[in-house]
Amino acid sequence: MRLLVAALLTLAAFPALGGTPGSPAPAGSAPATASPTSSAPASASPTNSATASAAPTSSAPASASPTNSALASAAPGLPASQPSGTPEADLPPLYVRGQVLAIAAGYCIFTTGDSVRVAAGLAVPKGVTTGSFVRVKIDQLARAVVAIELEPKADLAGQVDAANIPRQYVVVSPKSAPLPAPSGQTGTAATGPVTMTIVVHVPGNTPTSDDVYLSTDRSSYSPYEIPMLRVDGTTFKVAVTVPAGTVLKYLFARGTQATVERDRTGGIVAPRTLNAAPSVTTDDTVARWADLS
Repeated sequence: MRLLVAALLTLAAFPALGGTPGSPAPAGSAPATASPTSSAPASASPTNSATASAAPTSSAPASASPTNSALASAAPGLPASQPSGTPEADLPPLYVRGQVLAIAAGYCIFTTGDSVRVAAGLAVPKGVTTGSFVRVKIDQLARAVVAIELEPKADLAGQVDAANIPRQYVVVSPKSAPLPAPSGQTGTAATGPVTMTIVVHVPGNTPTSDDVYLSTDRSSYSPYEIPMLRVDGTTFKVAVTVPAGTVLKYLFARGTQATVERDRTGGIVAPRTLNAAPSVTTDDTVARWADLS
């Protein structure tokens, strides 16, 4: 009987321990089951954290610094960032070796026909004559000879031959200057082209196999500018067309500076001068050649 009463008491206590599905929870336990609901404010923290996550938006001005740095990167383009010097200021001198025709009137003329400007006041070494071998030092910024060495014994590194002088250092004479039209004369009669015939008689010892050339100031007296037509053993001629009123300056040569014309004593010949006009024919004479006595 006592065992039966104990069993009944145990069964009566069972719902208090676990409860059956759908049975109301004990009143005292309600606060404990309500704790998930009370945790709702904690779950709302993601909403608050959204505000925190918006912080990067507020940091946008900091991210704009690349735009400001773009201005800084543009600084190299400002004049202040440009180098103070120029590449030309650092150019080394140019050394040229060749056979000289003459050094006079502020120019050094090689037998190749090329001439370069000589710096004012530069002394020419004694003994320099036609045919001498020299080495000149050219200031590439001034484009002028600043030193002359007679009969150099050995080549220098970077030295060039006179035939290969860079063209920017070669002096080219200006074109023949046209004369003003005669008073009262205008139109094409004064400015149109005219053709002249230049005739020259050469020495009897001129090699029959050699050609003769007209050399004018229009090419800086190139010794092979205009080939002439042989008329007979010692006579050559050529027709040239230039604007009316042109002052043409000219010499004669046999193709090289070593075979240009000379006067009777072997001296340098001054260029002839011809005022261009219709139907002009010259009658010139070469006294001797530079290479023939």
